[in-house]
Amino acid sequence: MTPVNQTSISLRAESLAFARDGYVRLPRSCFASVFSELEREVTRLREYAKTRDFIMPGYETLRRMSTLGGKDIRRLSPMLVDFYNYPETRTLLSNICGQEVFSCNDENEWQVINWLEGPGETHGWHLDDPPLAVVLFIETPSASDGGALEFINGWRQLCAVVGSDPEQNATSLIERCRAAGLINAKVHATGDAYLMRADQCLHRAAPLTAAGARRSVINLAFELQPDVRRTGVTASLLYDKSRNS
Repeated sequence: MTPVNQTSISLRAESLAFARDGYVRLPRSCFASVFSELEREVTRLREYAKTRDFIMPGYETLRRMSTLGGKDIRRLSPMLVDFYNYPETRTLLSNICGQEVFSCNDENEWQVINWLEGPGETHGWHLDDPPLAVVLFIETPSASDGGALEFINGWRQLCAVVGSDPEQNATSLIERCRAAGLINAKVHATGDAYLMRADQCLHRAAPLTAAGARRSVINLAFELQPDVRRTGVTASLLYDKSRNS
C-alpha cells in the first residue's frame, strides 16, 4: 500500500485544534491512496465479526453492534497489520500531538473494526484506555440516519469538578451536558478520518435510525508513552471473540 499522504495537512492548525478540542478531522487525502484496499479488506472481514448486544458494566451504556478485535485482525489480516505500522502515520500523529507516539500493546484494542447496521445499533458512551484513537470511516449513513460521533471534551476534569466517577454510570451527567450544550456532534462521510484524545473525551456513535443505514470504521489505538502494558476490561468484553455478549 502507498504511504499516508501528509502533503496537504496544515500541521500547525491541526495541532492547535487537537490541543483545544481533543478532536481533529484529518484531511481526506491522508488515507485516500489506500482507501479502496481498506474498503475491500473490511468487507472481506465482515464474516468474522461477532455480534454484540449488551449494557457495558460501569458506564452502563448500550453496545449493539458487530465487532472484530485486535487478536482476530492480527490473525486474519496482514494488510491491516501493515497499515497500523506505517511510519508515516506515526509521524503525522506525532506532529499533531507535539510528541512521540507509540504502539498500543493491548491485544484486543490496538486495532478494531466496528459495524453498525440498522435501527438502534450504537456504540454507547465510553472512554478508551489508550489515549489516542484514529478512526477511518469505511462506510457511513446519510446525515439524517444517525451514527454521528458525539463527544464531551475534558470529561475527566468535568467529573472531578462535580464529584462524579468518570467511568461509572454517566447518564445523568451526560444529559446535564446535553442541556448545557456541551456535547459536540460531528457527522462524517465515507473516507473521512479523525484523531481523538479518546481517554479524555467521553464519546459514542449515536444510534442509527433508519432501515438499511450502515456505519463501519477502522479504529487504530496509540499510546503517548513507550511500552505501556494493559488489557482493558471494557475492550476485552467488546472485542475478545471468546467472550459472549
